[in-house]
Amino acid sequence: MQGYTHAAAGILAGLILCETTNQTNLINIGVITSVSCIVSLIPDVDQQLSIIGKIFFPLSYVFDKIRDLFNFLQYKHKGYLKYFLFKILKLLRLTKKNKTQINGMLKKIKKRKSNIIKWLDNCFEHRGITHTLLIPTLIFICFALYKNIFVLATLAGYMSHIIIDAFNDRGVPLLFPFTWKFRFKVATITTGNWTEKLFCGLVWIGIGYMVWLLK
Repeated sequence: MQGYTHAAAGILAGLILCETTNQTNLINIGVITSVSCIVSLIPDVDQQLSIIGKIFFPLSYVFDKIRDLFNFLQYKHKGYLKYFLFKILKLLRLTKKNKTQINGMLKKIKKRKSNIIKWLDNCFEHRGITHTLLIPTLIFICFALYKNIFVLATLAGYMSHIIIDAFNDRGVPLLFPFTWKFRFKVATITTGNWTEKLFCGLVWIGIGYMVWLLK
């Protein structure tokens, strides 16, 4: 989903939190809603073209370069690796039996290495580790320790982003770090087209309703 949809969802999450915690002070309501709105954009820091990615350009740039590195290691290194292994085996003048045994060992090591690289690549891809339950869990632990309403607003904003992205056809990897294959989704809204704009409009209707309730 695009930034304007996430920002709207963050505002709605903040207002729902204000209603459920019986907030009456207008300053508190404004701060809680603002915190939730801003935090709702943070998970997209893994993408340079996002609103938050442009603001925190150095961090989004690091994510981008790490993705490039793991893509190289995962897909482009295989030819070089095979060439050097062949040269080493030729240099050692190993027997055919030893070559077969070592080739079997190398295949196992290569497969394990490839799986690790792929796992790390998934961590830093868009909708990778920032779109899992790992960071919300850490925020919840902070709230459990300090019982601060603004920490809870941070959690509400972050979770609003993950929930909204679950309405997209790509879904979100909620079962990280156990698996990347399962991606939770509840709808197939396409980012940027009329379905997202309609969805965002419904969110704003929800915002209007929550403002009416808080009067």
